[in-house]
Amino acid sequence: MSAKYAMSLILSSAVAATAAANGVLCLTFDDSRFPDWEAALPIFAAHGAHATFFAYHDIDDGAVASLRKLSEASHSIGLHGLKHQVAPDVVAKLGEDGYLADEIEPQLAACRAAGLPVRSFAYPMSRHTPQTDAFLLRHFDRLRGGGDFAGAFPVAEAASRRYLPGLGVGPKYRRGGAEVAAMVPGVAASNAVLVLYSHGIGETAEGVSMSRADLETILAAAESLGMAIVGFDELDRLGAEPTLVWTTTPYARIDGDRLVVDVPPGEEAAKGGLASAEIDLSPWDGRPVGAEITASGRGIGKPLHWYNGLKFQFEYEDPVAGDWFYPNTASRLGDFPEQTIRLGDFSAATRRKVRLVLGLQEASGHAEFDLSSLRLVEPIPPWPVTNQTHRCVYTGNLNAETRGRGERREQNLCASAPLREGGNPANPANPVQNSSATPRLCVENLRGVMSPHRMTEADFDTLQAWGATLLRYQMWGYRQKKDAPVDFEAYGRWLAEKLDHFDSFVLPQAAARGMKVVLDLHTPPGNRDAANDLRMCHDAECADFFVETWRRIAARFKGREGIYGYDLVNEPMQTSEALPGCDFWTLQKRAAEAIREIDPDVPVIVEANSQDSPSAFATLSPLDLTNVIYEVHMYVPLRFTHQGVMWKQGKTPDPYPNAEKGWNAESLRGALGPVRDFQLRHGAKIYCGEFSAIAWAPGADQYLRDCIAIFEEYGWDWTYHAFREWEGWSVEHEGPDAQHLAPAADTPRRRALLEGIRGCAERPR
Repeated sequence: MSAKYAMSLILSSAVAATAAANGVLCLTFDDSRFPDWEAALPIFAAHGAHATFFAYHDIDDGAVASLRKLSEASHSIGLHGLKHQVAPDVVAKLGEDGYLADEIEPQLAACRAAGLPVRSFAYPMSRHTPQTDAFLLRHFDRLRGGGDFAGAFPVAEAASRRYLPGLGVGPKYRRGGAEVAAMVPGVAASNAVLVLYSHGIGETAEGVSMSRADLETILAAAESLGMAIVGFDELDRLGAEPTLVWTTTPYARIDGDRLVVDVPPGEEAAKGGLASAEIDLSPWDGRPVGAEITASGRGIGKPLHWYNGLKFQFEYEDPVAGDWFYPNTASRLGDFPEQTIRLGDFSAATRRKVRLVLGLQEASGHAEFDLSSLRLVEPIPPWPVTNQTHRCVYTGNLNAETRGRGERREQNLCASAPLREGGNPANPANPVQNSSATPRLCVENLRGVMSPHRMTEADFDTLQAWGATLLRYQMWGYRQKKDAPVDFEAYGRWLAEKLDHFDSFVLPQAAARGMKVVLDLHTPPGNRDAANDLRMCHDAECADFFVETWRRIAARFKGREGIYGYDLVNEPMQTSEALPGCDFWTLQKRAAEAIREIDPDVPVIVEANSQDSPSAFATLSPLDLTNVIYEVHMYVPLRFTHQGVMWKQGKTPDPYPNAEKGWNAESLRGALGPVRDFQLRHGAKIYCGEFSAIAWAPGADQYLRDCIAIFEEYGWDWTYHAFREWEGWSVEHEGPDAQHLAPAADTPRRRALLEGIRGCAERPR
């Protein structure tokens, strides 16, 4: 039994969705005329109008204070460049990355650090090209130009338009308040959008600035015709006011503007009580999105599974990642008073239609949600977002390497002639067959594999024959029940045995073969809690033990050769507020600082949230320390790489590449975009610690080739997951499923991996 109930959704904490039928006016102002802008705030407020203000020059403390006043008054904030440079000219001289570093990134970083929402950019001098539009739209939702104005455009196109030309207002443009007021009736009658730009708002109109009288005239004319007067950030919400249609299950009902859930205890608790509605979140593609609602609860019981219970959750399929995602609020047990609860999806996901779910799942109790309070908001991560202007510093060998900057070296081309099996001219012991006559590009990355749980001399012999130069040694296997107390003494004994093996065997064997080794703390103290978060995020004793563990490791191995870096924690996961100083980022910072007190040089490896997914780099901050390497794990699309592992494989396996699903080399490049942006923004050295595709996935060899080609192009070191750990990932086994794997002397995945380890990636096309 279900019921449907229509409810309006407020899409911003400050501004309701705008129903535009009489046209739209977008007023914009450039060049950080903060005193003028603040003085005009009462005029905007008197007419219920919002504008967009584009800041030029340094975003210092004074600029932040003014921009906050404007943002708090529901106006949109944009950027106008650090130096007001003409974009096409600087791009021609410095390239896209140079322009971003010189003109855009310092402003963006300062706004991020101040928590200011910035979604648009106004071109200095209105100069732009299709090239500058294309790469700047990877960083902004909208761009504004000027001199190429071609008339107002239909309101129906407002949400999808990303480049908006405008008309200047001021004496220089020979256009004042009266002239604009004369244009307004035609715009309103055709239900169109008119974009205007000026600079200051003074007592008198001068040069490129309008007067306050001009502003009054324009706003009064638009208001009299019922036009919506909005900022750029509100354009996504133009059109008919959105309606949510709620579908309920038993034990959930709509009562006025409230959702009421009453689930009895006992066997009925398994049914729960839920309400769901579909929301269009396409305007939030590629950036974090959150939601908040007022709710209360009484007597909420423990759910059957840890990931259920109180639900305030998005459900969506990311076509780039090839998987479903379910970001949810932190669950609550027992009673909690009426309060605002929040959920945040901090990834750079691609979202279209999203299902919103409220209620109790697999749990008994009473819960109420005020549907009128539901809002979509830009979420604030429950971990620090800081050091946004930091440029990474590397010393010693790391400083001498150019690969951390992603530079490709084209002078050393490998022989293009096909290789016979067992005839690699670079390494006669390396049995690689290269069937392509395409010239290939050699770069100086370190390449290799992730270790089994315990290495043998035969393992090292094989890796030497393959030509591997990097091994990720995983310290894995300590069993910790999620709800049981942590036995720190037992954990310490387990870790000591792993470190003894690393010290006495792994390091010497690797050094004898010219390999470097990553020391990976695959199982941290406490491991995971019932919500699959790192337990130490919510357990201070585990957190302190984690930091002390790394202090002891640093003291033991200080000065030892052959250590590529200390991989602080494998695949961190934090979905809710952590204890002070215990969030996933601060824990790694504390451990890194403890290491630096002992060893100033050994590289430290930091991983991103959400199990080190590429999308989590969108909210990752760099550490303000030297020699920090940033690690990513690549399993996108997960539905391809893990088919038959994390869920049942369909009757027809999903192949790669896949035209129907859009899986190809470019989609992989898109998925890794947040990591590449982080690399360029901070000058960071990137290492892909894990990537793979299951043995029976059709096209797994091509997937590996495409991943490796991207890593090589970007100058990233990498290790394949995994060598002789489990047959499903092994390139030395093949079979149609997990039950029918068998050793194989040669497999397509093995050939792809060995070609990559040899260091010859196809030239990017």
